[in-house]
Amino acid sequence: MKIICAGFPKTGTKSMALALRDLGYSVHDFEEHLEENLDNYVNFFEGYTDSKLLMEKYRDVDVVVDQPACTMWNTFFIHYPDAKVILMERESAEVWCESYRKMLEFYLNNHSVWYEGYIAWFSSTRAKLDVLNRHNMCRSAGVIHDYWDMKAVSTENWKNQYTIHNAAVRAIVPPSQLLVFKVGDGWENLCEFLDKQVPEHPFPKENVGGAKGNIVDKFVKFGIQNQIRKEFRRSMLLLGTGLAAATLSVVFFIKRSMQAYNQGYILLFYLLIETVTMQVNNQGYTLLFYLLIETVTMQVNNQGYILLFYLPTPFRLNLIELEIKE
Repeated sequence: MKIICAGFPKTGTKSMALALRDLGYSVHDFEEHLEENLDNYVNFFEGYTDSKLLMEKYRDVDVVVDQPACTMWNTFFIHYPDAKVILMERESAEVWCESYRKMLEFYLNNHSVWYEGYIAWFSSTRAKLDVLNRHNMCRSAGVIHDYWDMKAVSTENWKNQYTIHNAAVRAIVPPSQLLVFKVGDGWENLCEFLDKQVPEHPFPKENVGGAKGNIVDKFVKFGIQNQIRKEFRRSMLLLGTGLAAATLSVVFFIKRSMQAYNQGYILLFYLLIETVTMQVNNQGYTLLFYLLIETVTMQVNNQGYILLFYLPTPFRLNLIELEIKE
């Protein structure tokens, strides 16, 4: 580990990542963190493991940038004390907060779906990603809700997190190992700090807010998102198959009941379907789907039958938490 980029999201992280790649460094950005270490981050943040395994995963990586690495920059610095630290900053906490808020609103307005809060029920990968993102939001914005739930936002908390974070970096990192990089500074200060030759091309300018192809547009196309979609479709297929089987069974038994003798009788039919779906947050969640059906037939004046069909519990969805030890 040679460089720890401690700047929060929306402080030029994507531009810095591209610039450092141009200078010959291997860089792990937001996408690489998710693709290669999602489980390790979740296990660390949730308290299942310490940081040793996670830090070891970055031993041969030159640079880390963006969340979740930037919000645990000091953990990286403790494990790699000789690394240089780059603190990217915006003009002010207010400017940063507004930029961050607009990025999340862009996701809500362009990519969020109405069933966003239920995807994790049917995708173990999405459940882990939601856990990680809640930790990210807590660490970077001082809020504990999901990134796609913007009903209650405290901009004061956001700005406080930004200010406290930057002050901690300045206070802890020795001046000889720290570069405070303002958005728009360009190559000169960066290359002098890293003892690199200044490239001839302009400093990169990536992830401009609202522009096509920004990080939010790219985020929904990450490989991890493809995995989530596959798991979701598989779970929906499983659930649909169960419902179809239940419907056919009901039709079959109702038809049989209509063929009864000219003697009154009561038919009780109970159908129990169990569907096991996913593991969530290193704790198993078993999705149990119960369909309880009761049918009653009665003789009326020795002519025909009245069929009473009702569902005492038409659709009951229970989530039972089971502890799973890895």
